[in-house]
Amino acid sequence: MAQSLRPDRGCTQGSGRHEKNDLCRRKHGPLDKIDRNGLVPGSGPGMKPPPPDPLTALQRTYEEMVRTNVPGTDQFFHCLATCRAVKNGSSPGGIRYYTNQKEYLRDYPLGRLGLYGTGVRHSHAEMIQDIRGDQAANEQGISCPAGVPCNQHCAPLLDNLPARLRPFMRRYRTVW
Repeated sequence: MAQSLRPDRGCTQGSGRHEKNDLCRRKHGPLDKIDRNGLVPGSGPGMKPPPPDPLTALQRTYEEMVRTNVPGTDQFFHCLATCRAVKNGSSPGGIRYYTNQKEYLRDYPLGRLGLYGTGVRHSHAEMIQDIRGDQAANEQGISCPAGVPCNQHCAPLLDNLPARLRPFMRRYRTVW
């Protein structure tokens, strides 16, 4: 039985006869409250919406790091980004998913080709060491306690920053 759900033709069954069709999609009906295609996770009546997408907080902090452009602060910004994403309500699992995808699918190949960071080609071992350091900084950010500002929680990652570069990071840490 063919069924048309086009609003301009009404609900029809069979060969175009107009009959009452309880499956017809009505405006403001119960079917309007769900995702018909199943594309939105957690959609539907009585279901909680998914947690905020961490990508926004991660991307903003990445752009902030690029604007700041201070060598030796990569892991601080990893911690800061994941901390901000958690404080924004993103799930730790979602944050790990995005950051791991970025590390392995973007940064690793670029680093091996010399198109990442300082522009020097890195060995496999060097890239894995960089990824592990970034993941540890990400975990530090994810574990930030409620009520502690992200800058304060991630500040220890700036302890080894050379004194000549510290003035550029005053926005994030005022006491050395």
